[in-house]
Amino acid sequence: MILLSSFYNAGNEHRDAELLECWKRNEHCPAFEKIYRFVDADHDELYSSGKLADGDILIPLPESKTIIVAVGSRSTYRAYFDFANRTFAPGTVVCLSNADIWFDETLLNINGQQLDGRTFFACSRWGFMDELGGWHWNEGYDKNAPVAQDAWIFRTPIEWKREVNTLDFEFGHMRCDNVLAWTMQQSGYRVINPTYPGPKSLKLHHEHRSQAHNYGAAIPGPMIFVHPCQLG
Repeated sequence: MILLSSFYNAGNEHRDAELLECWKRNEHCPAFEKIYRFVDADHDELYSSGKLADGDILIPLPESKTIIVAVGSRSTYRAYFDFANRTFAPGTVVCLSNADIWFDETLLNINGQQLDGRTFFACSRWGFMDELGGWHWNEGYDKNAPVAQDAWIFRTPIEWKREVNTLDFEFGHMRCDNVLAWTMQQSGYRVINPTYPGPKSLKLHHEHRSQAHNYGAAIPGPMIFVHPCQLG
């Protein structure tokens, strides 16, 4: 499995530490073969001249799973999907996630029958509860977990009807996940959320105890909620 995610300077000491913690933990996740981390790069003149397209610069980190993908600006869902389609062989399992999510061995529960080429996982998160001393689904500050998704898993090539929605919007905007889910459903995918607690379900850890937020404007358009279920 390939992980696609981003990394950025949040301008908040606690928030920056959370993002770095997710990077470190995902490096040790046994499900990931490679991690492509999208980072804004200072190549403004090259990008504006048309000599480079986003994602043209790949920088492998020594003794690491991570490859830095230098981009000229914050990436959209469309940019991530296009990158996956042109970079990885057909049938590759790709996990696209927010920067403040880390994964564990539950990703190994996914098999080919559950995730075929027309299935799209839209995954809700688990949050940490200090008073309960652990990670819990739909608890505490993550009480909106059933209607929000922070990671998406699919096989390449990922195809969607661009006349339905171009997906030219960035992460971090209100409703972006719900509009994405509707777009994939309208494009003929079986959209499921296999994160409800169960012996084979997926567990996404949401590192956001800092509660530092920077929401963008809400994404307009039709949307759906993807209520959690167990991974069969």
